[in-house]
Amino acid sequence: MLDKFIRLEAGSEHSPRQTGLSTPGRSLEAGSAKGRSSNAKGRRSEGEGSKLGEREGSESEDEGSALGWRRAGDRNAKGRSSEGEGSESGKAKGRSRKAKGRRSGNAKGRKAKGRMRVDGGMRRVEAIDDEINRALNMDQPFDMSIHHGGVFITHSDAHVEYAKGTELRVSDVDPDTFAIFDMQQYAKDLGITNVAEFFYRIPHMELHNGLFPLKKDDDVRAVRDWLEFAPERYERPSSPIDPSTYIAPSIHIVQTTAYDQSNVNACEQNTSNWVPTCFSDEEHNIKSGESDYGHSDVLCTPVNSEDDEEHPKYIEFRAEVDMPDPVFEKGMLFSDHKEFKRAVQSYRIKHGYPLLIVKNESRKVSYKCENCEWYIYASWDREENSLLLKTYREKHTCSRAFHSRMVSARWIAIAWLEVFRGRPNIKSAEIKEGIKNQFQVDISLDKAFRARQIALEMLKGRFAYQFERARDYCEELRVSNPGTTAKINLHTPTLHFKRMYVCLAACRTGFLEECRPIISLDACHLRGFLKGQLLAAVGIDGNDRMYPIAFAVCEGETKDSWSWFLEFLLADIGPVRERGWTFISDQQKGLLPALATVAPEAHTRFCVRHLYANFKKEHKGKLLKDLMWAAARETTRSGFEAKMEMMRNVDVNAYGHLMGIDCAHWSRHAFSTWPKCDMLLNNLCGSFNSKIIDARDKSILTMCEMIRRYLMKRIPRNKDTMLKKSGPICPRIQDKLEVNKEATRDCTSTWSGGSKFEVHCKGKQFVVDLDKHTCACYRWDLTSIPCKHAVSAIAYKKEKAENYVHHYYKVETYLRTYSHLIQPTNGEEFWPKEASDKILPPKMLVQPGRPKENKRKKATDEARRISHKLKKSSAAQKCTNCGQLGHNKRGCKVPSKSNDASEGQIEQRQGATSTIGRQNHVSTQTSVARSNGVGGSRKGAGASVGKGRAGKG
Repeated sequence: MLDKFIRLEAGSEHSPRQTGLSTPGRSLEAGSAKGRSSNAKGRRSEGEGSKLGEREGSESEDEGSALGWRRAGDRNAKGRSSEGEGSESGKAKGRSRKAKGRRSGNAKGRKAKGRMRVDGGMRRVEAIDDEINRALNMDQPFDMSIHHGGVFITHSDAHVEYAKGTELRVSDVDPDTFAIFDMQQYAKDLGITNVAEFFYRIPHMELHNGLFPLKKDDDVRAVRDWLEFAPERYERPSSPIDPSTYIAPSIHIVQTTAYDQSNVNACEQNTSNWVPTCFSDEEHNIKSGESDYGHSDVLCTPVNSEDDEEHPKYIEFRAEVDMPDPVFEKGMLFSDHKEFKRAVQSYRIKHGYPLLIVKNESRKVSYKCENCEWYIYASWDREENSLLLKTYREKHTCSRAFHSRMVSARWIAIAWLEVFRGRPNIKSAEIKEGIKNQFQVDISLDKAFRARQIALEMLKGRFAYQFERARDYCEELRVSNPGTTAKINLHTPTLHFKRMYVCLAACRTGFLEECRPIISLDACHLRGFLKGQLLAAVGIDGNDRMYPIAFAVCEGETKDSWSWFLEFLLADIGPVRERGWTFISDQQKGLLPALATVAPEAHTRFCVRHLYANFKKEHKGKLLKDLMWAAARETTRSGFEAKMEMMRNVDVNAYGHLMGIDCAHWSRHAFSTWPKCDMLLNNLCGSFNSKIIDARDKSILTMCEMIRRYLMKRIPRNKDTMLKKSGPICPRIQDKLEVNKEATRDCTSTWSGGSKFEVHCKGKQFVVDLDKHTCACYRWDLTSIPCKHAVSAIAYKKEKAENYVHHYYKVETYLRTYSHLIQPTNGEEFWPKEASDKILPPKMLVQPGRPKENKRKKATDEARRISHKLKKSSAAQKCTNCGQLGHNKRGCKVPSKSNDASEGQIEQRQGATSTIGRQNHVSTQTSVARSNGVGGSRKGAGASVGKGRAGKG
């Protein structure tokens, strides 16, 4: 409700606007004229000193103004009237408002601060003209009180009351720019949410017949015009709970949680001449963080003021917002039957009710619940040209069901598309368990398998589309980042994708200007649908961290692919003869032959960790390992030869293996001083590969975009981090220098009078030249960071060691390296389209049989997960028969003496057993023979006896 109003003055130089209102009976002008006449009468009474006349004049003025406003309430007042006129004639147009206003003497209404004196029965008014003109300004700001949170209560006598509201105040509202969107902004600024509609009340009218909706700018202009017609004197209500006693027009905010539509219908029936609102209740429900005007897609077209036909308003289903948790209402519009079915499916999965489809047609769709009376039906509406929800019984009386046919394999594939993208070989049991935990739905293993197959087919379609847009993406990189190199190589004549090379201009420029001339080369496997290798070239910045230069996608590590990559890389960064590049690698397949072909004059280094991995296959033992690493770290020729001599005494074959490799590839004493780097490991590319591990299983353009976005964010982040550091050199280099400073306790420097010093350290003697930045230990020469001997000599001269560090390690150099920014790119819908043949995906060679789960083999010196428990795999197997490592006795192919001896013992035992058996056999036969002889005689005797008897018989 409006708390403070502008009091208007009479006697203005400007003529008021016509109100343009006509109502049955008396018009607004008649009521206003009556009020002005009463006002003039009251002012004359006041001038004569009669307070009673003033009170009567004010009451008459209020009655007249209220009558005019009550008659004009059905239409918007668009004119301007001057209520300060003191003319008895009461002309509505007020053409001579200035002269008549001065005669009226309305000092309070105009705020003229004049003096009124009665002289000889005639009244004279003396006022200051400029103060009158300021009082007549109609564009003064006003204050506004907003009531919200209350409810409309209808009593038995039809009296309507707005109760339990909260009042908030808005100051300095500009009447010229006041609009309906300002009301929305005020409500949002004051923390009022769930706004359904605004209402205001005509003065001296009750809520049941004087409450009007505030929907359009025309309504707001009516309120603003009322301020200009507002009477001169109003009383502030004691409480905002019952605004029916408040004669000022009230503005109420109706919220969705406390809105009784039945109490407001009567008010809307009295406003048939109002144009229907163009905002729905849902559109006023603007969430925090969104635009003040809501979602642009839900803004309806305002209805033409000349169109008197009433159109039904339906709620629109917004799939992008409502699909995760649909809320159905009768009269809701859907774009088609597919959107409606997806919404019902999402509703079932969200709440778990057992739904069945009853009618499934393109223009008629209905569902019912298996266990209760829940029912929903939607059909095509010709007038709206959309699917309209016509029947909805929303109450459920059943419980959740954990099995539903609506959770189809295709729906699972869409819901878990990103999971399948990252894990294309995920097992069906994991899919089943994940769906149950996330959606509380049981599915079968077969459905999980089909969902994965559908998802893989969907990803393959997107996979092929990205290869079609590969040329467009390269062109977008060249346009958004001028100077960028992006090349694509195809198989001819089939136009299948083969390779892709990308070198961003900012990365190349930063590396060429301020980075050391050493490049790390490596390759990593691509996962997902895109099989192949990712080749990378990485430099090193002033803080000993990686600085990516270029990358490429190719079919594998071959001499041809590495040569193709190196040719483009050297074309971007310059030839080896001019720049003196040094390459360090893991001895990948085809890399060394490619370097020998493309850059034969380049210095090459091998990663000592990978070198030892090949060394230990033939020569095992911790002593040999320690000697090899000690030889690699040696910076002097004498120290290297001493370590190698110790190795020869231990194992001649191991010594011959290492001496067969040029020491310039793996030992520091033979490294060139040009790169200013003593790096032995190829960890730079390893760090880069670990940062892009999430991108290596994506499609080609998605992977390239993830890598580009990572590099784009990395450059300003590193720059901002370095700006917070103090000191002239980078933090990591400063740490190395501090270690050398601590080691100078064992050093003693002797000055020769020039720039050279003789430094004694632990029984050894070194010559240090401060002008040439050299030391006999070769460490200062190799890195350009003062070694402990050089620091001792620098301290002798009472100078700072930081002044002798190479400019590669300066903070200002580091900031210049990261001053070249990678510019953002547009989305694929804005990419320029190249008019050329379509690129086909690379040919996929599927190997027969079940794919193996290849895991990276860890080196023996890498940390184990369980440090307190020794695994069998960590201890090498040793054969007890031949004494060799790598197998046990069962797998030994060398015949053993123990086996021969055991066989002889077995034969002896078998021979003894056979002798004893033969002896037993002989004795057994003898006893048997004896028994047989006795028995035989007896038998013979018996027989003879028997025969004799028989003969006798």
